[in-house]
Amino acid sequence: DKELRSAAVDVQKRIFMAFQKDRNAARKDKDADKYFLPFKLACNHDRPNLKMLHTSLDAIQRMIAYGYLSGGSVVDPAVYPPIDLNAQNTRGDKKDSKKTRRRKLIDVLVETIYMCSTTIDDDQVQIQVIKTLITAVQSKTCHVHDHSVLLAVRSCYHIYLTARNTSNQTTARAILTQMLNVVFRRMEHFAQQLQKAKKNAPPKTIKVSMISDKEATGDDAGDADANGAETPSAAKQPANGDASTGNVVGEIVQKIVDTVAGEEDGSERKADEQKKDETGESNEGTDQGDKSKPLPNLQKPPALTDRPLPKTPVAADGTTAEEHQDVVRKISLKLNVLQNDAYLLFRALTQLSMKKIPESIDPVAIKSKALALELLLSVLQNSGPMLRTHPKFVGFIKDKLVRSLLQNCVSSIPRIYKMAAPMFLALVAQFKPQMKFEIGVILTNIFLSMLASPMSSYMQKSMAVVILLKLCKDPQTIVELFLNFDCDISSEDKIFENIIIQLEKVAQGRFMSEALMSPQNEQSLRLNALEALGHVMTSLTKWCAVLKDEQRKMAMRERKEQIADVDDASQSDTTTE
Repeated sequence: DKELRSAAVDVQKRIFMAFQKDRNAARKDKDADKYFLPFKLACNHDRPNLKMLHTSLDAIQRMIAYGYLSGGSVVDPAVYPPIDLNAQNTRGDKKDSKKTRRRKLIDVLVETIYMCSTTIDDDQVQIQVIKTLITAVQSKTCHVHDHSVLLAVRSCYHIYLTARNTSNQTTARAILTQMLNVVFRRMEHFAQQLQKAKKNAPPKTIKVSMISDKEATGDDAGDADANGAETPSAAKQPANGDASTGNVVGEIVQKIVDTVAGEEDGSERKADEQKKDETGESNEGTDQGDKSKPLPNLQKPPALTDRPLPKTPVAADGTTAEEHQDVVRKISLKLNVLQNDAYLLFRALTQLSMKKIPESIDPVAIKSKALALELLLSVLQNSGPMLRTHPKFVGFIKDKLVRSLLQNCVSSIPRIYKMAAPMFLALVAQFKPQMKFEIGVILTNIFLSMLASPMSSYMQKSMAVVILLKLCKDPQTIVELFLNFDCDISSEDKIFENIIIQLEKVAQGRFMSEALMSPQNEQSLRLNALEALGHVMTSLTKWCAVLKDEQRKMAMRERKEQIADVDDASQSDTTTE
């Protein structure tokens, strides 16, 4: 390929010239972004050379792993023309692909690898693609975000669906789970960092120390000499701060001192005049006595600029207020990017889980939906505080994920509804405070309806009984269902009562089913229902014991407080006597 040969020769010349110019600087140079073009051309998916392709992908993976390839530079569209991905995109992503956006080198890299994974069917190429993508996603120097992280996940997803080698399928599924864990774990980590940074913020108000009474009344006048010379502290110039502000404050303090001194002088004169009237002294003697009396030595209080200004408030980590605000801003921007990545992945997986399977059952479609449900289950089970509490994620789960769950729980394909049932338990365990209404809807319209419907198969009834069995094992969950629905006057759904009624019917064998059911299956179903009823009684007993324990602790606490109050009252009476 002439273009590839020309690009490789050009890179060789640039490296040679760099070593000729400064050998030490060339050895320390770790920026391989400017040398990426030959590797991209070697990954040409139109006319692939498998040997060259293996070498190029391996070199790219190694450069990312050792920090030489960061992909942060903005590329020239003339050198790296955009690849048309509309044929590969889903309907929900076509709108995003039409938007003009600045492409970075990491976007070009992921697009190139994505085209290799979708157009070249080779086991070694697929393994190398998986290694390169997980290295890029996990790298701390190569940041994969937004459109690129979606392409990375889609590449591994495509390999899982189309690979003929079972080992490649298992590896692709494991790498997909690992990618999702990395993205969501980073989001949770930066959320914790932002929370810590806000807690360590410096104080907003600064308390400035006021001038002491001793200094304001001139009690330290002994520091001045007999001729009224200024003290060394008063002669000092301000070391730092705004001198004009200090002078203004000093003048205000001086006016206050002069006013107080004038009032004291006036009060002394009035006292002398009264004394003169009583003793009958002449005005002349009084005036002479006043003139001979020395004036009080009123020293000018030190100005505010004479004392050092308070230090700039610092945060708990030693940074100033401006530096701390800059740190918080950077963490917030990074967190927004990671939230967007997590949301895009969560939305894409939910859309894949909601795809309808054609009437002619397609194994690839079933495989795709089952993998999407499995990945969503992994995300829900390992969810952190940000995913459980952020309004963007909680709103999407209520709107889209619950709809997907309702659709897949009633599927006629066992592999699909078996994956949807654990998702409901994960929602109850992780999102119970935010999804009270949704949990009630799913229980009433799906699982309790399965037990009551004669059209449900044995597998569906068994799944519903197992779900209720796991719910009944948790005392808090079963009590909350009773309090939130059965004790709510405005609620029409008596979920706790319906659970007991349906489990009682199944345990007694009074359920209706048109599907053929063997005696062994019926016996297993009845035993599970009976075990669930037993767990209901056990959970209620445990909860009552917890309530009694809390009441006893509260009574002991109140008794201690009353004893302490009586002791304080007796001590106060003794002190008064």
